[in-house]
Amino acid sequence: MYAIVLGAIVLSLLGVSVSRLGKVKTKADYLVAGRTLPVFVLIFTLLSSWIGSGSLLGGAENAYKHGSRRCGWQAGMGGAAADLL
Repeated sequence: MYAIVLGAIVLSLLGVSVSRLGKVKTKADYLVAGRTLPVFVLIFTLLSSWIGSGSLLGGAENAYKHGSRRCGWQAGMGGAAADLL
């Protein structure tokens, strides 16, 4: 079952890549997505990277200070932040 799901994901990613192949002209165009992303996509991209990096660095600090038993709360914090939006 996992192999089927993984195969579907890989095929869909390849399909999107091939369909967008001719639209990207330069490296700069690829990096900034042609400057055509809507504001809500940019907001959620920044929010997810902020939550992800905070969880990574905060989790390491918590594990160091309090042991690994205190790290489980951070998984719930990302979901709580997403609920607020």
